[in-house]
Amino acid sequence: MTTLLVTGTRQGLGLEVVRQYAEETDWQIIATCLDPGTAVDLQAIADSASKRVTIRPLDVDDHVAIDGLAAELVGRPIDILLNNAGRKGPEEQAFGAYDYEDWSRVLRTNLFG
Repeated sequence: MTTLLVTGTRQGLGLEVVRQYAEETDWQIIATCLDPGTAVDLQAIADSASKRVTIRPLDVDDHVAIDGLAAELVGRPIDILLNNAGRKGPEEQAFGAYDYEDWSRVLRTNLFG
């Protein structure tokens, strides 16, 4: 049985990947997101996928959390990893008034996560 692990699945592309693979394959899907409790659409997919979709919390910026998920999955082969998690920058910023900490979080997530 093929297993797919997808990060960043609460919305957008990650959610759609989980939806399509759940509908069109018999694969096992591990869907991760920051807060599964707020991932209503993702939970609906999991509920309709005959236990083939499992949802796990994961912050790709948190190496302890990554290690924890890896420990949970020891012995379970992951055939495909789709590292989709990402963060967008601030909506509006004026020239010379950048929120450098926010941009640092964007870079950490999108480059290293």
